[in-house]
Amino acid sequence: MNKSLIFILVLLIFCIGCQSGAEFFIDESKLQEGDIAFRGGTSVSSYVVEIADKNGIYSHSGMLVKYEGKWKIVHAVPGEENETGGIQYLKMDDLDLFFAPDRACAGCFARYDTTPEVLEKVAQEAIRWWKKKILFDNDYLMTDTTKLYCSQLVQLSFESQGIDVAQGRCHKFPLAKEMVIYPSDILGNPKITRYYILKEKPKN
Repeated sequence: MNKSLIFILVLLIFCIGCQSGAEFFIDESKLQEGDIAFRGGTSVSSYVVEIADKNGIYSHSGMLVKYEGKWKIVHAVPGEENETGGIQYLKMDDLDLFFAPDRACAGCFARYDTTPEVLEKVAQEAIRWWKKKILFDNDYLMTDTTKLYCSQLVQLSFESQGIDVAQGRCHKFPLAKEMVIYPSDILGNPKITRYYILKEKPKN
């Protein structure tokens, strides 16, 4: 069978298994600045990541921050540039938008085991990147920080405090020339705990 046809069939299977879900409530009292938000997305790019990442249950990640008194998620994502003036800038989204039913079929918050003061500084680093109007990196290059992809933003935010959150884990990605960090590479850190699971990916 043609490889392209096989790839399309696999994508269709993922689409069926990860359809839009219902609205859900987030108890904000559980949240802490510097937490990591993970979601299993519903876009084609999300399916590509899930197919490539054999160890992953999430296709996307971002940093939880508190900005002007409200909880937000800073993240780098393709395909949502209609909300950033037609340009793929880093985004700062409300929680209900990041986990909207048409964008997420699974999601959680995870926390790195360190002090709240360190996590707050990690969150501030994510905000600093967002304010620079950094573009999404469609080439997925870890060696280039003029543009960023989602896991790279998380990695760099923690690196600002001397923390290698992915612990050197990286993998070959079909769309990239270099090795990339998957969300599972970050979630695989033993100092990270999924403490608040919003919804799990449905079983096929």
